[in-house]
Amino acid sequence: MLSWLLLEGRIGRKRYWIRFALPAVLLWGLAFLLADPWSQIAGVSAWLIMSVGIIKRLHDVGWSGWIWITVFFGGAAVWSGLALILPDLGLGTVAGWIWTITVAGVVPLYSGLVPGVPGPNDYGPDPRGADEPVR
Repeated sequence: MLSWLLLEGRIGRKRYWIRFALPAVLLWGLAFLLADPWSQIAGVSAWLIMSVGIIKRLHDVGWSGWIWITVFFGGAAVWSGLALILPDLGLGTVAGWIWTITVAGVVPLYSGLVPGVPGPNDYGPDPRGADEPVR
């Protein structure tokens, strides 16, 4: 029933947008409207749903899901480190915006727009199926 939340396998672009990106955006919007602790629960839920979708899409293009984890937590570490080391220069804020634009914009967008590898790969069968033509 909840197999779509497992970090295994591949998904196509349409399924990514409908099952992962759209619900995550709606949850993030809800997080801004709710008061704590519900806003935090909605925000973390959105991140988890989006992360599963991104990892499955990375699998579809033949890449490891660890790329997403590395980009996300690596950027957070740089952002936090700069804010702690050089608080007076505001570099933590600059790094934070760069990281946010990259992680919250480019990686999910890339995941939803780039076509997957035709045919089976190391992460599973082609989600389009054998009979569907490759575009």
